[in-house]
Amino acid sequence: MKGEWLKDVKDPVTEVSYEENFLMVTAHVWGLAREMVSVPIDIDVKVLKNGTLGRFEDDQFRDGDDIYLSFQSPTKGYLAVYLMDDKGDAFCFLPYASDTDGIFTVKANKPYVLFSSNHAEPGAPCDEYLLTCEKEMERDLLYIIFSPNPFVKARDASLPMKVKVDGEELELPRYLAYKDFQRWLVRNRRMDPKMQVVVKPIVITKE
Repeated sequence: MKGEWLKDVKDPVTEVSYEENFLMVTAHVWGLAREMVSVPIDIDVKVLKNGTLGRFEDDQFRDGDDIYLSFQSPTKGYLAVYLMDDKGDAFCFLPYASDTDGIFTVKANKPYVLFSSNHAEPGAPCDEYLLTCEKEMERDLLYIIFSPNPFVKARDASLPMKVKVDGEELELPRYLAYKDFQRWLVRNRRMDPKMQVVVKPIVITKE
């Protein structure tokens, strides 16, 4: 299909069967899609673990690991990053918490290492993140949202939460419920055909 999926309109239905000793899984999905009328901008995105060079790209994390994101675009644009956990909360990693504009601008052809104070521009806000896991394993999704057109982050509807890591109390990033995040994302994508969404699955495990 020459198009892109915008959202599910109801939950998928799966059927599992066996045919000639083979396991067969059939899925029925219902959603909202749109035709792709232009070539997407060739952006480069890498999720990094415990290091800021390209060789640290990984999708397998342990509780307490640092996470960074490398990003580059051939054109000027605007960027947001959200982490969706398996509890149904969307945490805003970018724009940073102290950024009062709600917009993060990226320059053309400039390589960025996000969530690293050592790579932030002087005087610019920056938050650093480490990943935590309460269960033995957690599967999360990292949403990287880019557009050459300005857009503002989602409205954070929830109060800050805190967790303890090695006895130290840390404040979690701003967050909102999954359904509110999806509503914001679909609305923006319907209004902006040039908006791109890259979803990076990550796994977090206990030590």
